[in-house]
Amino acid sequence: MVAGLLLVGCGPRSVAGMDEVYFAWDQRRVLCGVTIDDGLRSNFVPSLDNLREGMERARRREEVLIFYAHEPGAGLSVERLESVLALVNDVGLDFLTFDELHGPAGGAGVALTFDDAHIDEWHGQRALFAAYDARVTFFVTRIHLLSDRRLDMLHELYADGHAIESHGLNHVNGPDYVQEHGLQAYIDDEVLPSLVVLRREGFSPTTFAYPFGARTSEIDRAVLEHVALVRSIAWTIRTPLVASPCP
Repeated sequence: MVAGLLLVGCGPRSVAGMDEVYFAWDQRRVLCGVTIDDGLRSNFVPSLDNLREGMERARRREEVLIFYAHEPGAGLSVERLESVLALVNDVGLDFLTFDELHGPAGGAGVALTFDDAHIDEWHGQRALFAAYDARVTFFVTRIHLLSDRRLDMLHELYADGHAIESHGLNHVNGPDYVQEHGLQAYIDDEVLPSLVVLRREGFSPTTFAYPFGARTSEIDRAVLEHVALVRSIAWTIRTPLVASPCP
């Protein structure tokens, strides 16, 4: 997400009606999430009732509902984060990390993901995550620029049972980069180096989340040669940033 971007578009939607943000333990490898952020300039902030309905669909159908957020305390208020965590517990769903979604078929759950490099803010919610037995997935960008202190924080989150995955090396728009430099350059410059750095730091990435959710089927095929899953986002707005929405 780009700070300050003016987002305009369609009105509120029913999370329970957004098939693209559910994973049914099938062979689909391009997954999408719906936002729970409440502090960004979007006209779509699902209410807690809306989120509950979505979670209840996941429970009934034994699906996984995928959420994404960014920065606790800014893009996502801590109060809302806690409300969402409590709601998952209340509905009776498990928290699943993305590395579990390409393992043996499971049941109903929520995959809560955070994007970008808000390491201090993520780390600051360790106690809150623990209080609700929440394990989440952090899609990290620009990991090669992180200080030793922030890398240590990521390792503490990892030791808590959270997943550390790739959000690209430099958070570039994939389709734009491909158009300017070619598909192989995107893989060589953005995808593979991010995976290499994560592995060098002791993590085990299995998923790539597209910055801005921007993707095409051509890019999907190339990236999926190197990871098990890719994650985009269900845009409920019109924006020039995304060349192709969720499939």
